[in-house]
Amino acid sequence: NGRLGRVQNETWGPRVRADGCHVGSPDFVKLFDAYSYPNGLSISTSDPQVIADTIESGWRSAEQNGCCVVELHQDEHVHPVMHKLSVKHRPDLVPWESRNRNPENESMFPSIKIGHTPKVRRNIQSWLSGLDKVVLSSPMWLNGGDLFSESPSEILEELLASVPISGDNETTRYFSTPEVRERFDSQYFAAFLNALPDEVLAKEVNATGTSNSHPLKLQLLACPKEYVFKLHAHPSVELIVPLVGELWERRLIGATMSAEPLKRSEGLSIP
Repeated sequence: NGRLGRVQNETWGPRVRADGCHVGSPDFVKLFDAYSYPNGLSISTSDPQVIADTIESGWRSAEQNGCCVVELHQDEHVHPVMHKLSVKHRPDLVPWESRNRNPENESMFPSIKIGHTPKVRRNIQSWLSGLDKVVLSSPMWLNGGDLFSESPSEILEELLASVPISGDNETTRYFSTPEVRERFDSQYFAAFLNALPDEVLAKEVNATGTSNSHPLKLQLLACPKEYVFKLHAHPSVELIVPLVGELWERRLIGATMSAEPLKRSEGLSIP
């Protein structure tokens, strides 16, 4: 908005105002274009649909060109909300069932594009079509946390090698190019950051590898077509990334459960 917001929006006291807060900015769309990143986007609206469409266009442009800048112009008379309150002091938190991006009730989290080759996809789909029960890969436990020090794409291929998929060894080389692998890693981390509250991520998941006293793990879950899970609750945080096919959730809207009774009563031995 052309202002030093954290200075201008402070309350300085009676008869005191913040001066010298007007700053200029370059045309970021033209600047990125000069560095060979074309098709930048610029918006100045609060329309949720326009914002959602612009972000989707940005993802497509970034996929084609390696990067896309989205320049957001804010009304200079609108001051951003700045606070340092913890989650327990946030009565304005939106219920999960209301966190929609559009009327179709699609997920608000970033989508992840899986860049596997057609042959790999065919091998996995062929194996999935013959399943009559749920199959789990070997787990990768987040011992001690530090989630962001590992490559999700490399972990995925290690887990894939533990699943009895018919076909050649190419199936375990899931990603077609290093660029596709890097894109998957960045989008996976982005989804994780969007899915978890900051406090949970910093103090539990990434610090200790646990959530609500439960050790966390990464694992592949292969389900037969049209498989339906019974209504259940998770005692810890969960992030699901469909690799092949689609996964839909049925939620018990309005139901709440305290996290305290779902904590572990005793420790879990992790290999």
